[in-house]
Amino acid sequence: MIEFSTLLDRLASDGAAEIQESRKEIRISHLENQTARTIAKEIDQSEWREVTIEDAAESSSSLQALLDDFGSLLAPLTIVLGKKEEVGESIAIVTLVGLRQWLSLEGVDRVCRSPYVSHGFTTYATSYISWMGESEIPESAPHEFGNPRQTVRSIGSGQAVTGTIASWLLRPSSSEDGQSEAFVLWRSVAVNKLLPTLAIEAFGDAGRLVFGSYGRTVVDWQHRDEDGAFYDQVSALVEWVYGDSRAVNTKHAFASDEIARQLPKDPTIGLVLETVESALDAARRGYAFYLQEISRDALSALSDLRKLVTDEISKIGALTRQLSNAVATALAVGVSLVAARIAFGSHPLLVTALMLVVVVYVSVVARLGTDQIKISDQARVAWWNHIYKFVGASDYERLVDVPSRLAARSYKRVKVMGTLAVAAMFLLVLALSAPKSVYGQIANISGEALDWLRGLL
Repeated sequence: MIEFSTLLDRLASDGAAEIQESRKEIRISHLENQTARTIAKEIDQSEWREVTIEDAAESSSSLQALLDDFGSLLAPLTIVLGKKEEVGESIAIVTLVGLRQWLSLEGVDRVCRSPYVSHGFTTYATSYISWMGESEIPESAPHEFGNPRQTVRSIGSGQAVTGTIASWLLRPSSSEDGQSEAFVLWRSVAVNKLLPTLAIEAFGDAGRLVFGSYGRTVVDWQHRDEDGAFYDQVSALVEWVYGDSRAVNTKHAFASDEIARQLPKDPTIGLVLETVESALDAARRGYAFYLQEISRDALSALSDLRKLVTDEISKIGALTRQLSNAVATALAVGVSLVAARIAFGSHPLLVTALMLVVVVYVSVVARLGTDQIKISDQARVAWWNHIYKFVGASDYERLVDVPSRLAARSYKRVKVMGTLAVAAMFLLVLALSAPKSVYGQIANISGEALDWLRGLL
């Protein structure tokens, strides 16, 4: 197959043929009769689903008819080679012309077979294998790349910016296929696809790239095959920019500004490619300083957060002490009322009324403390959602929520124990304040209950 592919590409390069290759067929058009016969002699019909010859009169003939007698065919001729169907997400590309067309259209197939591939190479999206190689769909990228079309402004009717980074970045484990013609072509197209993703604006129709957010530098841009030599430098910078989808905009600004800063007045695309490697180093340093500034701001915010948490715990502690004091006061007043009732025979209504006031006081203190803790819980949720979102959920819970919950748990424990103690004291005061007739009725009821139980036994 490689000899036939080389023949077609040579004819296309010499202008003797025009090739349009798609998934289903290859159309070799604008052929003189002798050129068409030369191609026909090299066609192995077992490699193709069907072979059709078309002439200028739009009549169709078989391959054998062309070989036997092409005098009746009106030039220019077109040879249509129907491809055999590929299995799964694979595509077979016979010519370098077809490979360039498929790459330019950013085909989404996961496996590409080509006779120009010798050892094979793999990107994060596609495996390129030899014509007889074993088809193997590549694994998905280990992380999500940013979308250049959401970062770079594309101007013009044509789409100047690629929609996917994964198709143009080699996997670290890829053999890169040495210097095979398919890899050289792919590398050249990849640089052509990746370079616009580093610009601020890309003019598809005019062929211009704009670098730099402030000191804008405009560069005339067109595809050149020799630019593939800069693939390693360009791909390293692009992968650094778009490798972390959360930091794409910041890294892209640093990269584009550094390229613009290092370029002279009226630069060429070659100078842009030469500055990419040094721009990567400078952008990395600038981004590191930027992260340090963020870290300082984050440390300041964490210091404020620690103060807020300390204040919240102190407030809950104060509420706990206030509730404890209220319970202690209620118990002291209750003991005093019991003693006054027993020793001095104080009026039962007065004793009950005073104890009821104390119970209401303790209830109000407990309720106010519970409401304050609920407000604090809602405030902590708001802090994380609007101010401290940079702190991870697990870290925020460990630093803020857990200490606050422990303090609130102590308050609830005092609240439960205090409520039970005050309730018991209130019942005791209420019992001592009841009339003697009530005691007699209680004794009679208790006696009848005991007799009923004895009867059952």
